Amino acid sequence: MTRSEPNKKNDNMCIEERNNTIPRRHVGYARLDDVSLVPLVCEILETACLIHNHFRPVKRMITKEKRGSKWHRTFEKQSKTPYTRVLESATIPQEVKDELKKKHDSLNPLELKRNLDRLKAELNRKLSKN
Repeated sequence: MTRSEPNKKNDNMCIEERNNTIPRRHVGYARLDDVSLVPLVCEILETACLIHNHFRPVKRMITKEKRGSKWHRTFEKQSKTPYTRVLESATIPQEVKDELKKKHDSLNPLELKRNLDRLKAELNRKLSKN
């Protein structure tokens, strides 16, 4: 079941509502028919999530209000990574924070990026064979 906007024949919103998510950004839109690609795609997504959660800061939107016909959005002053937000949270137990700190200290962003590029090249090579 899809819902479409009137007079727009190719606008099927239920198929994919967010086009710039981590899987789409790193795996792409290719059709993955081969079951042997699943471990490779899982490894790509794990690496991409580590990079995204530990090393990519994001500014969160604080408020969104409508002024006349325009929306006015207010964002945080300083960007923070999801990892930093977890460490600052009072609701997360200290044991979880300690495990995250150990994992974060063992990560090397340059090595992760090189590994991600290598995995994506391997996926593209396997997809072009088929």
